[in-house]
Amino acid sequence: MRSLSENRGNYIRLWLSHNFFDVEHERSGKYDNDKAKRVDVVLEMARRHNIRVKMTFEHFRHFFRKTQRWAAKPIHHVSRGGPAENIDDFFQGRRSREQFKKKIQWYAERYGSDPIIFAWELWNEMDTVRGKGYMEWTEEMLLELK
Repeated sequence: MRSLSENRGNYIRLWLSHNFFDVEHERSGKYDNDKAKRVDVVLEMARRHNIRVKMTFEHFRHFFRKTQRWAAKPIHHVSRGGPAENIDDFFQGRRSREQFKKKIQWYAERYGSDPIIFAWELWNEMDTVRGKGYMEWTEEMLLELK
């Protein structure tokens, strides 16, 4: 980040769902405070170099697939203890929506007042998800981010 700052860069985007930072990696709805310390370190570095951070919650496209394994998040599937039968259910199901709101709340409690964070993004490239109801889901979740 020092090099970015020295070259007048002032913004980064942090993918919270990347394996290195993902606090929700063991079970859907369970958040790992130890992994969150990795996010803390990035935010501290950003603070030191006056770089603003956009936090991106998710990027997955499906629960299971042989291709694009980087885009899978099987912990949300009911077979792994998650709230959803499929990606449509993830966006349209009441249980899935309530669980995602809890995730937003968890992050809000930990980072919501940090001035180095300038924006929250619900999903990277959500338009590539092949699920129904993601626009309505987005509208509902955005209300939680206020």
